[in-house]
Amino acid sequence: MPTSPTPWSEYLKRAAPDLSQADLARTLGQNDATVSRWLSGKTPRPDADTIVAVARKLGQSAVFALIATGYLTTDDLANASTPKAYGLDEYTDLELSKEIVRRIEAGNATTALTEPISSDVIQEVLDEQRLPAPEDEIPYIGRVHESDMPAKRAADKKPRKGDTDHAE
Repeated sequence: MPTSPTPWSEYLKRAAPDLSQADLARTLGQNDATVSRWLSGKTPRPDADTIVAVARKLGQSAVFALIATGYLTTDDLANASTPKAYGLDEYTDLELSKEIVRRIEAGNATTALTEPISSDVIQEVLDEQRLPAPEDEIPYIGRVHESDMPAKRAADKKPRKGDTDHAE
């Protein structure tokens, strides 16, 4: 009994038109038999996680793969909203501290959170805090007129060794 194309088999063919079945299997980390069944429509679509993983391996949008295979509709996409992105200054110190602890406990922390901090790094942070804000900086005022310069010191007037222009 011949099988008809499924949304999943059609998606695979559109997403990787230049790959042979063997190349597609290798790219996806699947065996040839599984990919053969997918392409022929002999198996139902895989679960959503597999579809997302396949889309990513093929460099395709996971959302559009889920739409193409019937897990989502275009109405789902139209009704989706993007969550607000928050800046670090919008979190309390306690919330930030809890996130640091969570990352350390989960093993996802960078060495900056898990290694001792050198005194140089501490000093660098303290120095950054002392820098003036841009609005506090002195604006550039152009060339300084000679009359605004301090008077020359006596040491500046003395001729240097080997200098013949400053004969006294």
